[in-house]
Amino acid sequence: MTTGKVSNRITIAFITTLLTILMFSINCSQNGGNATLIGIILDEIGNPVYGAEVDVDGDTAETSIDGSFDLGGLGTGSKTITISAYGYINHSDQISISDGENDIDTIIMESRNDTRLSELGNVNTFNEVRTAMEYSGFIVANDTSVSKAAAYAQINGILELIELHKDVTIGEIAEDLAAQGVLLDGSPITASGLVEILQALINAGYEREGDPRLLLVLHLIVDTDGNLPSTPPTVDSYTILEPAKAAALYAAIIFLAENPIVSISVLETYSTLQENIVASLEINPLPANPDDYSSFLTYFGTAYNRIGGYSAGSLIGLAMGCEIAGGLTLDTEGIDVISAPFVIGDNTITGDFLACKLALWLYKNMWNKVGELIDGEEGEDIVLNEDGEIGFAADIRVMLTWEGGPYTDVDLHVTDPNDEECYFAYMTTSIGGELDVDDTDGYGPENFKLSSGEAISGSYLVEVNYYSDEGTIGEPIQATIKVYINEGTPEEIMQEFGPHEITTADMNGTDPDAWWTVTTIQWPSGQFTAAELAEKSKIRTALPPK
Repeated sequence: MTTGKVSNRITIAFITTLLTILMFSINCSQNGGNATLIGIILDEIGNPVYGAEVDVDGDTAETSIDGSFDLGGLGTGSKTITISAYGYINHSDQISISDGENDIDTIIMESRNDTRLSELGNVNTFNEVRTAMEYSGFIVANDTSVSKAAAYAQINGILELIELHKDVTIGEIAEDLAAQGVLLDGSPITASGLVEILQALINAGYEREGDPRLLLVLHLIVDTDGNLPSTPPTVDSYTILEPAKAAALYAAIIFLAENPIVSISVLETYSTLQENIVASLEINPLPANPDDYSSFLTYFGTAYNRIGGYSAGSLIGLAMGCEIAGGLTLDTEGIDVISAPFVIGDNTITGDFLACKLALWLYKNMWNKVGELIDGEEGEDIVLNEDGEIGFAADIRVMLTWEGGPYTDVDLHVTDPNDEECYFAYMTTSIGGELDVDDTDGYGPENFKLSSGEAISGSYLVEVNYYSDEGTIGEPIQATIKVYINEGTPEEIMQEFGPHEITTADMNGTDPDAWWTVTTIQWPSGQFTAAELAEKSKIRTALPPK
């Protein structure tokens, strides 16, 4: 009996060992082994898609510069292959893997450019602006209340520019980039230099319409229906860009100036990035060996999770233009660079150079300061309220905007307690009141402000004059006034008046029908007096000519 029991134990042990060997063999053949899968990933017009991730049931590889991949260590059997790449529709299929080398041949990836361009034609809402920025290669994240407000402030800023018809020319963008210290081939960037870059990129975009890296460039020239012109358009310094397009371009150039990207013509693999930096570009040190595309993107600007550089891939196209037109660098020597212009309560937002620069550009467009250098002192007064709006730390700010025909000239007039009237011919008062601009061709904004601590006690009269209807003779305008009290503080008050129709234009300024007496503001109480109680009581004198 003892012998039998030993024999049974040996038999059971042998069977267990055999099952273990068999299970190990089956497991190796299905979930890991010596099989290899090779193939090539191309886009719809035959260009290689590099940086694409090839996933076979959890085993992954990336495509190289020619679109090829080589994924080893695979087991045999039925597998699911999934291919993903930025800007392309994911491709998934069932394949069968045999021992040895398996050639899947060529897989065609479908670009998202056509569908995305169709969404970028007419951008007018918050979500459309957000989508336009994301499609153009930027991230809008909301991980914290602070970062959410900062990102929303930038989107709201672009929206406000859209509502104010604040289109921007390429020349104006170049002017502001130069004011921010952006150099092209060692000299301040010029309109002609920026035009040269853009023209090269637009031409490349037509050769590679399906390349997601060029979506930002194609976005600049798409029409309101989301269609591209039949041939590459010629751009110049007077070419006009709508606010969402201009913001994406401005942010991309600033991004490249701070973090020059490798040239598309010499990019091989992410492991050799350092060897392929365009020699003429200054750059912060790259990571020694970026592990993958994701870490590469994270390095280039997603800090603080606001609008920052997200898709280095889509911006590499701009680097190609840099190789054609010269190297972009950023010169901040002698410039009082603002590193953190936004404050929410006691929270100062720091870091993220790109987000700050984009917000400053939006601010300058709103306050008619394009091309000017905003120094640190003025930057300290730029604030972000909890609703995600860019504002100015001011005791009193009055903003005029209007709707009507083109080239209509409407003027803001504010009279302070000392009876000093701030308007186009007298733009600075003795107590510090300041009118930012005289907009003579529509549609504002014109801003009057008294910075924090400058307002004196008393009554401030707000009026609007329809000065000229040149371009739309005899047509009325609809004016709107926004008054901000204690702007940028927890006690901020905003009161909106209008829209109010003015039917008569009068350059002389003596016709009462050309005026709208809006309100009086009491400081420091912040109380408003209705317009009908502040009716035109003064004798108007002729306005000086412009």
